Amino acid sequence: MPVILILMGSGIFYMTTITFNNQSIRKIFFSHNKDNIADLIDLIHSNSHGNIEDWFNKFSLKYTYEVVCQLPTNYKKKLKSLLPASFNLEFDLLDKADDPVIKKTSEVVPLVFHTKDAVTDVVRYLKDEGRSDIIFVTDDNGTYIGLVTASQLMLANGEELLANIVTPSISCGTNTDQEKAAMILQKEDVNYLPVVNIQGQPVAIVEAKNVINIVQQEQTEDLELMMGIQQESESKGLNYLQTPVMDHVRKRIFWIVGLAAVGIISGVIIQSYDDAIAAMTVLALYMPMVADTGGNAGSQSATVIVRALALNHLNLNDWLKVVWKELRISVFIGLGLAAASCAKVLLLSHNVSLPSGVTLKLLALAIALALFLQVLTATLIGAILPLLAKKCRVDPAVVASPAITTIVDITGMLIYFYCTTTILGLS
Repeated sequence: MPVILILMGSGIFYMTTITFNNQSIRKIFFSHNKDNIADLIDLIHSNSHGNIEDWFNKFSLKYTYEVVCQLPTNYKKKLKSLLPASFNLEFDLLDKADDPVIKKTSEVVPLVFHTKDAVTDVVRYLKDEGRSDIIFVTDDNGTYIGLVTASQLMLANGEELLANIVTPSISCGTNTDQEKAAMILQKEDVNYLPVVNIQGQPVAIVEAKNVINIVQQEQTEDLELMMGIQQESESKGLNYLQTPVMDHVRKRIFWIVGLAAVGIISGVIIQSYDDAIAAMTVLALYMPMVADTGGNAGSQSATVIVRALALNHLNLNDWLKVVWKELRISVFIGLGLAAASCAKVLLLSHNVSLPSGVTLKLLALAIALALFLQVLTATLIGAILPLLAKKCRVDPAVVASPAITTIVDITGMLIYFYCTTTILGLS
């Protein structure tokens, strides 16, 4: 029975007559107009026309999920009340995921066939529909078994069953993180990664070409996090020139101001050693060297660990191995830098006036020891913080670069003044 439905498009209300069939419903849902969709759901809910589960089965899970996400809360509840529990459970899992791989799949409904279907029937269907997609093959329960490509169909005997030519392949869940899905494709060296729902039924596919976009997005996120740049949805999808100036300001200012505030601690430490600096002004000359070296060592270590975690080369159970490895690395680097700094002090500060009882060699030894300990602690801090972030379910990239540099600046000043004042006998 035709029904009059008032729809809104481009801010203008108009009336249209629709018949409750898959084509008319699909047209409205694909209009991407949440007002139209909401009105339709309200009408279906109040008049109990048709079976919305059947209509949604005509759409890809990606599109169905996007429709649900864009609806107002009250219409979302109405829609969920019309859907079976399996749909709602799937949506709940997707809502809890940060970057579900389903967002990177096509809106085209995948082709699913049974293991008992003959090649001839499948080829005939593909010709009638004008499609040449990858074929999902399922068992009697609708559970995913494997894939069949168009080339396999062309080479197979027409009477052959799909069960005899299907290629078993790994799959992932709809709520699998998109970065993890990209890593699976890379690790397994396959061109396609089927996506299955909680019932094990195939609902979408991730192709190798999608990995490029995923990797690009993840690298951008990690780079922004490592540089202390906040990510905001308003700027998502926009390039540098398209992003408004104030969006750039909002994305950057939080970390800059926050770390500047924390950096005050370094100033407090330096101020507390005013007397030592006044007694030996040469100490002020080598403070930047110690602080900068520590920042560089910590950032290097953090970058290596963040990348190893991203590539799944490390897990949290390897933390002792990481600490032991980075400790040995920092010892060798620290010894080399300590020797270089010692030589630098002896060459550049030989004309500096020193207090009685303090020799140039003793000064060089104190600064070299401080630099060695700074490299040691900064490297370990840089290695441990990403692991702690991972343990706390925070992106490890967050603690890289600006954060670590600020932290090791503070530890560096403490180490520097403790070593120099203790060895040189300054109060």
